[in-house]
Amino acid sequence: AVLVIERVREFGAEISPIVAKAKAHAILTGRDPARLNAFLRFPRQAFSGWHLRDDAGGLRGFAVLNLVPQDEGRTRTGRIVDCLIDDVKVPLWQAAILALTRELAHHGADMAQVYASTPWMSEALGQCGFISRFGAKFHIRDPGGLIPHGATFHLTTLEGDYGYT
Repeated sequence: AVLVIERVREFGAEISPIVAKAKAHAILTGRDPARLNAFLRFPRQAFSGWHLRDDAGGLRGFAVLNLVPQDEGRTRTGRIVDCLIDDVKVPLWQAAILALTRELAHHGADMAQVYASTPWMSEALGQCGFISRFGAKFHIRDPGGLIPHGATFHLTTLEGDYGYT
């Protein structure tokens, strides 16, 4: 699979079909343009927005990246803050991760970090050479039983505001 990344200054209605398709495979928190654009306008941070296009030019996904200084500015951690694709095919996710990781390196990231909560994202990350450093526990309270048992959640650093630090 081939995905080409294209920098965007802001997200608009073009991401709605991607979010709708992704919701067929996983439970998502809000992925609307206003929420994503708030990250892109955050002062003193190096957030950037990206469209992910297939080799025919079709929009298949979007991403938000950030560069975070660490060790009193001696190193920079590149974060894939969010990445969403309209399909669960691992080769597409792998192509996205490779392109986004290259972009982080191009902007001076010393290492790359990303959260993976879906099986397809985890597999793609492993194929791209990422290793798991720790597991995050996820607890949810659903007294009304609204969430199907065994549901897959698409969680990223957006959900915990970890894209900033």
